[in-house]
Amino acid sequence: MTKLFSSLLLACTMSLHLTAQHAEVQRKTDSLLQALNTQRIFSGSIACYKNKELVCSATADHLSNGSGVYKVGSVTKVYTAIIIYQLIEKGLLQLDTKLSQFFPNLPHADKITIQQMLGHTSGLYNITEWESYYGTRTKQYSRQEFIDIVRKQKPEFKPGKDCTYSNTNFILLGYIAEDLTKKPFAQLIDEQIAQPASLTSTYFETSGVPHPKRESSYLYDGEKWFPDVDSDASLPHAAGALVSTPKDLCATFHALFNHQLISDSAMRVMQKLNDRSTGHGIFKGQFNKKTSWMHSGRIDEFSAVVLTIPEDSLHLAIVTNGTYVEINDIIIHVLSAYYNKPFVFKTPEQTAAVSQPATSIYTGLYRAKLFGFIPLGKMLVTEAGAHCLFLEEGDGSCVAQKSLLIRKDATTFYSSEAEATVTFESNAKGIVKRCFFRTSGITIKCKKLR
Repeated sequence: MTKLFSSLLLACTMSLHLTAQHAEVQRKTDSLLQALNTQRIFSGSIACYKNKELVCSATADHLSNGSGVYKVGSVTKVYTAIIIYQLIEKGLLQLDTKLSQFFPNLPHADKITIQQMLGHTSGLYNITEWESYYGTRTKQYSRQEFIDIVRKQKPEFKPGKDCTYSNTNFILLGYIAEDLTKKPFAQLIDEQIAQPASLTSTYFETSGVPHPKRESSYLYDGEKWFPDVDSDASLPHAAGALVSTPKDLCATFHALFNHQLISDSAMRVMQKLNDRSTGHGIFKGQFNKKTSWMHSGRIDEFSAVVLTIPEDSLHLAIVTNGTYVEINDIIIHVLSAYYNKPFVFKTPEQTAAVSQPATSIYTGLYRAKLFGFIPLGKMLVTEAGAHCLFLEEGDGSCVAQKSLLIRKDATTFYSSEAEATVTFESNAKGIVKRCFFRTSGITIKCKKLR
């Protein structure tokens, strides 16, 4: 047998193996998403590629308008980081450039560097922690209004002294990129990433500018789905205003990890960790003892995750516009199928058909304290769908993000998002006086105020 013939035979055998492997991954992915779609507990799309070869793709579309493109939230930060590294390679910016060169009036601006902003070690106040953030999501904010909000807030820590995720970092990086290039960020996304990576359905939303049709997001109340607020693009900006598809997200990561978008030296900076997982525009993970690099995102009720396992040139992305399923479990399901590893998909917690006492007795405002004496703030409990409740931070004066509590028994509710149980306690007259929030071995006592 000649060497050439042996090589051809080996290549053919590998191709048949990959095809069979991919077919099984596709079958298992189809089966899962069809079941979730039938149960109406997940709406979204998933795609997996080895290099540029499709491994599997599937969609659950009971909440879809047919467009197939979704907001991807903080996955935008990967794209923003790419643009910043490109500007550094062009000599327009440096990793040690100070924020004060662009925004001198922000706290510690003379000490905060571009690298610290990329790696979430700047200490800048996170805009999504602002009490009015969720309640004003539909408002169009100017750059100056955003700067004024951040300027008035206390920094989380001194630059370089800690590592805490902050959307503010990447919004500012987007502004800096616009100032240096004299181009709107949407144009930078298109010219510097979408076109080079051959993306067909990725764009950056801009307030007041018409865009192609995309999906809308939905909130689940334990019984039905309701349209959620559609955030204006001006506040999330370069931290969260990207729209894309699983196919395009995978194509971006393929181009990124094949050094088609930034250099090898920039990639090393991107992957330099500030803690166990936080890089400079990307996060480190692991599956099956293999290193992965990823980013997730959430905006309104949209969620997205994109990851790559460089060792195997495997890229996986998932986007959703409404889910009562843990996205991480879907990711593990697909990766387990690909690597032929056992995995039992968790069936979401179901609401117990307990109607007494009525959920209305648990609604109201509570004050939370850790260990019974460390104040953690207030939380509001309101009614949701049948046998369910909503929990949100604050006193209700500002609109806040809602977490669903499903009923497990007469007094106990469960939050899959927080992986926590909430148990309510009443006095002898049946009047609710407190509740206990339990998660990760910690119990938080909450006194009912009204």
